[in-house]
Amino acid sequence: MDEARLTEAGVERIAHLTTDFSFAYLKVLILSALMQWVSDPTGRRMDDVMAERASVLREQMKSVAEQETKKNDENTEDSDD
Repeated sequence: MDEARLTEAGVERIAHLTTDFSFAYLKVLILSALMQWVSDPTGRRMDDVMAERASVLREQMKSVAEQETKKNDENTEDSDD
């Protein structure tokens, strides 16, 4: 089960990739990476799986932030009318 553990280099890599993640996002990252790792028959290392999941979550965070900004801009425009 050592394959499910992050290496020291993996810990540093994930820490760098997740510097602005909230605790909730970190929990989602751990759970989703573990679920993907368990269901992946190729036997990839957790370092790679978690880095991939971190990238996916970062894109989702960016998308949500952009949607919120757009919604706020639209609300500001509506209140100016």
